[in-house]
Amino acid sequence: MGVVAYVKPANGQDYVIIKGYKKHLKTLVKGNRWRANNPQVVQLGLGTKNMARNMLKVGLVVDITFAIAINAVDVYVHDEKTMEDLVGRSGADIVKGVVATGAGTLAAIIVATAGTPLLVSGLIFSGMSVGVGIALDWADNEFGVSDSLVDLLKKGM
Repeated sequence: MGVVAYVKPANGQDYVIIKGYKKHLKTLVKGNRWRANNPQVVQLGLGTKNMARNMLKVGLVVDITFAIAINAVDVYVHDEKTMEDLVGRSGADIVKGVVATGAGTLAAIIVATAGTPLLVSGLIFSGMSVGVGIALDWADNEFGVSDSLVDLLKKGM
């Protein structure tokens, strides 16, 4: 689309600047420069004020939904799986997802405070989240954390 949004500090205030959206004027707020805490900018999700909270909130919902759905299908397909498998593996997957989302959010915030475009922050968020998620999944497979959690649940502890 060619739309670029970034945060630029000026006179002690953070401003959100959007360039290249002239054909979309009717869908956005008029102008091309607003304070980062402007309610309309925050509502559009462009301000830095609530960026971390929104990223974590959406990430948490996605993590929980996919972890439970994937493990529920696994339990449904394999007859030997039990409710302990569903709860233990879903819990471990949710924790891995939250940690990966948190790491991605932290990296995106650090990059965004440097005044980079939102696209760069989004790519950093995605890359960091996927990278940390892969590393956590490898560690889980290597050390058997999910299996240990399921075994503890089956023993009733």
